Amino acid sequence: MASSAGDGVEDRLLRVCEQLQIPKETLQITQVRLGQLRNKPEIDEENIDDFLAAALVLSAREDGLPVDEDTVASAWSELLDDREITITEQRLDTASVYLDVDEVPPKPQALADRLGLAVEMPDSLVDVAHRILLDAFELNPEVIANGRSPGATAGGALSLAALVNGHDAEDVQNVLSGASKTSRVAIENRAEALKRLLGDRLQDERYQMNAETEGEVAQPAETATATDGAGEAEEQSASEPDEVGDPETPSGPTGGDTDGETPATPTAADTDDEPETAETEGEPDVTVQAVEDEIDALVEELGVDAPTRLLARGMVGDAVGEVDVSNATELAGATLVAGLRLNEADTDVGDVAARRSVETRAVVQTLGALDEAIDADIPSPSPEEVVSDLVAELELSDAVAEESRRTLERYAADEPDSDYTAAELAAGSVVFAATVNGTQVDVERLGAISGATPAFVTDAMNDIVVSLCLGLVAGEIDYEECSWTTDLLESELSPDLGDSRTGRAIAVAKTYTAGREGRHVDDATLDAVLGTE
Repeated sequence: MASSAGDGVEDRLLRVCEQLQIPKETLQITQVRLGQLRNKPEIDEENIDDFLAAALVLSAREDGLPVDEDTVASAWSELLDDREITITEQRLDTASVYLDVDEVPPKPQALADRLGLAVEMPDSLVDVAHRILLDAFELNPEVIANGRSPGATAGGALSLAALVNGHDAEDVQNVLSGASKTSRVAIENRAEALKRLLGDRLQDERYQMNAETEGEVAQPAETATATDGAGEAEEQSASEPDEVGDPETPSGPTGGDTDGETPATPTAADTDDEPETAETEGEPDVTVQAVEDEIDALVEELGVDAPTRLLARGMVGDAVGEVDVSNATELAGATLVAGLRLNEADTDVGDVAARRSVETRAVVQTLGALDEAIDADIPSPSPEEVVSDLVAELELSDAVAEESRRTLERYAADEPDSDYTAAELAAGSVVFAATVNGTQVDVERLGAISGATPAFVTDAMNDIVVSLCLGLVAGEIDYEECSWTTDLLESELSPDLGDSRTGRAIAVAKTYTAGREGRHVDDATLDAVLGTE
């Protein structure tokens, strides 16, 4: 039954997704894309249904869902009174441009076809993989959508099809990995998820290949190369991104409607162009694809929601080439943290950096450069805000909290161009304030809570100490109004703290304070002041 003319386009999206069993994550991504489409001047109420339906197809393909464009168009058209929706490849191309999607993702079945061809799987075995994908989607679409990548899911379906038909699973997974850019572990995980879902159904005749076409899967050395849409795989760990070979993309808009056709296999010349260009530029790791793949891997590991993933990926195109980074991981971490902060998520930079061999401060510094490059006004906590979090988490006194804030204010006035991150400055000021107040704090714990590397927390604290001690002696800090002068003599701030410059600054401040208080200093302090041992 057709809907009334007053129904909104988002309502139609919800109804189509419900009818087609589109998972929640895929729906959420498409809802975010609806907002993007509404901001395009070329899109109005007359054509927004066409483009939102195309956006749903793009989202479904990105999640590896075996839902074709004709099915989406038919379901959508049923909700319109006066016209029908047609989703052509040209429409998908245009929608991908509006949505900053680098290229139209291939259909899941086409991915399976291409990978099966690359490893010389019999057609009937590839057909079994198709049935596995379709049946798994019908049983539980979430299982399909939750895969690391469509390539991993297609590889998992092929692997399971081979296993059910008597092939050695590990050998097949190695061959599939060798013919693609998908890690063996990712393929194995997807095969296992599909196997658990289908269970005893896998014993049905439906999943047996035709006897007359039975054959062996080719060995890795015999597998096809880029000509078949697959290339040699690099060594990858379980945490690395995985995608099947070269994605299916049209060379440009065509005059006809190619819906329903299996895309032509790319030629070796087509697939070789990009890698050669990347190497020529000298930055093979920091490409849009590499960064987006790393974002996808981090999203899966951290359990990040779909809208945040989409937001992070949307920043990559503008950031690559504009933000100076050492590798794709740094930029992926920064864009993901930016998306998390913009969506007010609890996960932050420390959680992201902990998943990779990258320092937190590298991600934070990249985040600052990213903010300038894309002008996104990414939320960033101030040192004072981090101090509040540290004090609350460690249950420190109000005196320590207040002293930490005064310390930050004084240091900021003395060193306005400090290179330390907010977390490092906050943790360093808390160490100083706690020490002069006679409270023990653990630098490692401060680093874990704030997301700052302990070594940089110590460096920040040392620089803060030098700045304050020399400021006191030079008269830049009013002695009578300074809260920590008397405590300084009794505190654990000693001349053997930190490097020689830090120790000497402490010794000078202690000597100055002792003179003001009519007190004496110990021999170690005098030795430090005099530069003797």
